[in-house]
Amino acid sequence: MASKRAKAGRERRSGTMRRSSDVHAKAEIVPPKLRRRRHSRLDVLLPVTLKLSHDQQFGAQCVNLSLGGMFIQTAATLPIGTHITVFLTLPDTQRLVLPAVVAWRTQDGMGVHHELLGARDTFVLSEYLASLRE
Repeated sequence: MASKRAKAGRERRSGTMRRSSDVHAKAEIVPPKLRRRRHSRLDVLLPVTLKLSHDQQFGAQCVNLSLGGMFIQTAATLPIGTHITVFLTLPDTQRLVLPAVVAWRTQDGMGVHHELLGARDTFVLSEYLASLRE
């Protein structure tokens, strides 16, 4: 019976061993439509303001939205992994503050994944999305 150390050595030499960097590199090239989403996105057209960590802000449009994230239409895409704050204004003029991270991008904009949302923002966003489904 081969030891774990010997088996790992054979995998390294044969190239079958996967490194975590290999997995992350492949994840970035998976087309956005092939990724699995926990929450389905709904088509919307809502104004957003994006705030970067160094207080730079710019406006854009949210074109689809879910509890898990959104697609932001903008010419000024940010690097994948960039942490931002999204100020989302709903039709009833409620303004949500949503911490997010850039998950992917295209020439038309970028997909962001919501980070930990506050209870109020989660509730208001859930109610708004439910009203769109009716």
